[in-house]
Amino acid sequence: MRALLSRYSFALLVLLVGATLSAPAFATPGECQRAIIGNYRSYAVVRMKTVQFCEDKVVKGQLPVGTDCQTGPDVALKLAAAEQKFRHHVSSACGGNNHTCNAADTGQSADETLASIGWDIGACPDIEGSGCANPIADCNDIEDCLVCLTVAAEGQAIALDYGSLNVPTSDRKLEACQREIGKRSAEFLEKKLKALARCERKVLAGDFAGPCPDPGTVQTIATLDAKIHAKVCNKCGGANKVCGGGDDRTPTEIGSVASCPGVTVPGGASCAGAIATVDDITTCANCVGEFKDDCLDAALVPALESYPTECNP
Repeated sequence: MRALLSRYSFALLVLLVGATLSAPAFATPGECQRAIIGNYRSYAVVRMKTVQFCEDKVVKGQLPVGTDCQTGPDVALKLAAAEQKFRHHVSSACGGNNHTCNAADTGQSADETLASIGWDIGACPDIEGSGCANPIADCNDIEDCLVCLTVAAEGQAIALDYGSLNVPTSDRKLEACQREIGKRSAEFLEKKLKALARCERKVLAGDFAGPCPDPGTVQTIATLDAKIHAKVCNKCGGANKVCGGGDDRTPTEIGSVASCPGVTVPGGASCAGAIATVDDITTCANCVGEFKDDCLDAALVPALESYPTECNP
């Protein structure tokens, strides 16, 4: 009897395994969309943190001034690995049973259609004339588009935060101020993008009707903005650790650009303006961060948002 049961159990297991292996492994459009959003955010954060960490080492004097933290050999492998991981996850979720993005694939190997995931937009929307305008024919082109937009947007943000700094310096408190500006700017970009992605995943899952950002997300971003200002002022605001007390570090000491770039936050105000105080530096960095995040976020979810004209005027 025991042998009969064992043979029966084995036969049942074979049938179950066979059914599992022969069943289509199609992802759904929703799974594909969520894979793009979730894995893109991870890629963007890793990229920003890797480049920012390299720039921070330059400020501390651990790397020579002039080190290329965008394409230099010390960061190139990490950035390439992060990009490859992003591409792998998107292709796996969107590229049919062969996990390969190819518009010519058919049957079980066919990609999720661009229309089903909201990416039937013709071409990458570009940001500030950076050249990110490749045609979109399959999910590989989606990956190319988002990587291009991220490299352009984050590169501009890093250049704003670090490109004009007076380094190296023997003044340890000034160095701490300079480092804090760069770190907190990167933190703002990362956490705002995360908050927006959280909202959009809820919409795609059917847990929330939209639109994004919802009031809770707006409040999260406002609270983040205030915290970033406070952290920078703690390092750059003089003895009282508050900006505006008369003993703040000056933009000239720090090595700041003279004016904020004239980009316009989608649906909001222009970031343009003179930079005369530490508070102006942080206000500029957060404003430009708002612009970059809003544009990247809109490009990420064309099914949910129209791409703002402010992003590529």
